[in-house]
Amino acid sequence: LQLQCPHPPEVDNGIIRTQYKHRVYYICDRGYIMEGSHEIKCINGKWLEAPKCNPHPGPNFPCDHPPGIENGGTISLTQSEYAHNSRETYKCQDSYVMEGKAEVTCSGGKWSTVPRCLAPCPISEEDFRKNDLNLFWSFQKPIHMKHGERLIFSCPNGFYFEPPAERICNNGRMEFPKCLSEESKTCTGLQYSECPICTQSEICVQHHIKKVEILPSDASTLSLMAKSGSGSAIFTVQHSHKSNRKNLKFTIKESSNAVVNVGFNRESRGIQYNNPAIGDYCFTFPKDNSITFNVTFSRNFTIRFDRLKQSLI
Repeated sequence: LQLQCPHPPEVDNGIIRTQYKHRVYYICDRGYIMEGSHEIKCINGKWLEAPKCNPHPGPNFPCDHPPGIENGGTISLTQSEYAHNSRETYKCQDSYVMEGKAEVTCSGGKWSTVPRCLAPCPISEEDFRKNDLNLFWSFQKPIHMKHGERLIFSCPNGFYFEPPAERICNNGRMEFPKCLSEESKTCTGLQYSECPICTQSEICVQHHIKKVEILPSDASTLSLMAKSGSGSAIFTVQHSHKSNRKNLKFTIKESSNAVVNVGFNRESRGIQYNNPAIGDYCFTFPKDNSITFNVTFSRNFTIRFDRLKQSLI
């Protein structure tokens, strides 16, 4: 009766090349040499001692073919084996930029560090159009900027973008700035500090960001500052349809050489205040539930929207 053989033993840094029923043949990985017999047998259900794969003792061990690289390769046909101190040269595809040394060397069974090919940045007219950027030339097909190349962008008059204006192609990626209008419109919910049920109202402020700055303030106050000379802003208070309140009470708290035009949108009537007095004001909302303020001022203009007293409702 012949005993069944278990799975043959594994060998570190080596593999089983062929296996028969009661015998196997081992080979070592490149850079290793075998100690012991390549072949072992299974006798009476037990395998004989497997060989060992030890590192090659000499520095002159050959190398396999050089590793492949993405978007590039060696300039000559590869061989199955390269002698110690052999050299090979890499080249990238067109428009790709090589990072690292083009030439690699075989030493002790291993290649020196291979280079990599950095991708270009494709640029099209559509990239300029969708970001509202100035386009000074026309091209039918996308062009490719090489890694590390720079491009300076500009915006049409009346538009701006956050610096820097110069952007760099970085391995296939380039961040396009987006031109933004210098006329900024910001809408926030009004939060009357004394009237929690009024928070459904909304105020929208439109201003030139290079001429007027909205200063931080409490949730029911709008504070504007002219950056130089005079400034102007338009802001609209939209009344909530869910609320039964029809009046808007506000207080002008700060005003410097201001001219305030109050419009009631679709209604032709309007009110103009030249150097309006500091104090309280009250308006009735028109049918479309919105009141627009067009303000020109110097230095600062501050307005606060407050809870309406019961007698004014």
